Amino acid sequence: MKINRVATLATGLFLAISTSTSFAQAIIVAPPAPPPPRVEIVPTPRVGYVWVQGHWKWRHGAYHWVEGRWRAVASRY
Repeated sequence: MKINRVATLATGLFLAISTSTSFAQAIIVAPPAPPPPRVEIVPTPRVGYVWVQGHWKWRHGAYHWVEGRWRAVASRY
């Protein structure tokens, strides 16, 4: 009798799990498109440097403007 109760319980548990309608869902969170680029006045060129234009960066749930800046050109030698 003990085996019969275990079998009945196992069968009921299997049916309860197999008949439930649970579906896995993938939720993709993508930020919206950034605002249009800002107009920056590019300073006078500097020898040994290249101008990196400003851009929007997604941080903490919002876009933040990163200003343009001069970056040193890497030397090949």
